[in-house]
Amino acid sequence: MQANRLNMAALLLLGGCVTAPPPGERTVPVAPPQTFEAAAANTAAATDISRWWAAWQDPGLNALVEQALAASPGLREARARVEAARATVTTAESALYPTIAAGGAAWHAAMDGRLSSTAGDLLAPYERGRSGTGHIVGLGATWEPDIFGGARANISAASAMVQVQENAERGARLTLVADIVENYQQAQGIRRRQALLTRSIAEADHLTAYAAARMRAGQATAADISRAENAAAALKAEQGMLDALLDGRKRRLAVLAGATPETPVQLSDPSLPLVPAAPTGQLPSDVLARRPDVLASAAVADIRAAQLKRARADLLPRFSVNFVGQTGHIALGGLPGFNGQSALLGLSAWIPLFTANRLQAGVRAGDAELRAALAAQDAAVLQALGDVETAYAFRAGLESRLEGLRAANAISSRRADEQARLYRSGRVRLSDVIEARLQVLKDEDSAEQARIAQASATVQLYRALGGGW
Repeated sequence: MQANRLNMAALLLLGGCVTAPPPGERTVPVAPPQTFEAAAANTAAATDISRWWAAWQDPGLNALVEQALAASPGLREARARVEAARATVTTAESALYPTIAAGGAAWHAAMDGRLSSTAGDLLAPYERGRSGTGHIVGLGATWEPDIFGGARANISAASAMVQVQENAERGARLTLVADIVENYQQAQGIRRRQALLTRSIAEADHLTAYAAARMRAGQATAADISRAENAAAALKAEQGMLDALLDGRKRRLAVLAGATPETPVQLSDPSLPLVPAAPTGQLPSDVLARRPDVLASAAVADIRAAQLKRARADLLPRFSVNFVGQTGHIALGGLPGFNGQSALLGLSAWIPLFTANRLQAGVRAGDAELRAALAAQDAAVLQALGDVETAYAFRAGLESRLEGLRAANAISSRRADEQARLYRSGRVRLSDVIEARLQVLKDEDSAEQARIAQASATVQLYRALGGGW
């Protein structure tokens, strides 16, 4: 007994000599600003961005988003990964409790022959049956107390992995909705551009017919007709491209909604375009607490911290409590049966004495992984803040450009009206009126393209703000 106490003391003393390398220096976390500079002038109340796609007030878009959220294979995969991560937590938690198992065996044996020698003569009266039977049943248990927190570190790592997968699912949802809204708005914009192009082609054909009539009257040349025909041909050449773009957007929307590319997609009436205003009252602290990528990077840092704690615990002694209990019966030939019970209770200890610095290297690697994760977390914070500032500024720039294009469109519209009045008074030719109308349609198309870009920028702004998951 005294020897056992001395051995245990030696193990603990050796365990105290095996120390981990000191942790690396930690960098100061990024401190976010109080407000976003690009949106500092806007002091309105905070916009609710939980269902930001509803700001377009388009029933067709809302229905498509709901369909995608229910049927997207990507979201189903992300949700399954969350379930798997949660099951891993249960596995890690089981290490805190004893493991209990039961077992048993039964047998029957037959014997042919007779023992020679004196023993055989002694057992001869009991040879009848020449068979043996028996059974044994046992119960065993083992438990390793989590004295230095290694098992709890594994639980922390598994729990943080759940957060990583949950935020991956939120990020997939955010990306999916943003892709749907952007492709939907682009499809609607293409449809409006198609309508403008149809009107432009009609005006160009009118101009061509007018030039041909003037040539027959001797008031125009072949060059006038060629110019008119060239303008009409250039406009008609754009039809095929717009048709292909619209078809591509519809097929993309069908796939995003969890259907085959050939599945028809229902689009609402595009005649009333609406680009919602930029969301107001969004604070950097709220964005960082909402962005899935930022939250996931923080969870990864938690995983690395827990893994480092586990690596440190591996340098320290480990203890376990073991119990085995058995009962059984054995009968051989005609001999009297034997019954018995046994039990064993023990305490064991394990301490790493020499591992060629393998465990210490694991601690150093874990410390480096933690520092890398903290740096990645800082990078995610900076990226998120930069995304929002850029998105706000880009959308504001497009809004300014759209206002300028609208002003230019108003000027060209007034000019077309003036040309029409001059034509009615006989002071200009009809071709001047038609060309002025074509310019109006061209300016409207430029404004529509700017409106499409503004809608895409608005989608990217909501995405940068981390809304809608």
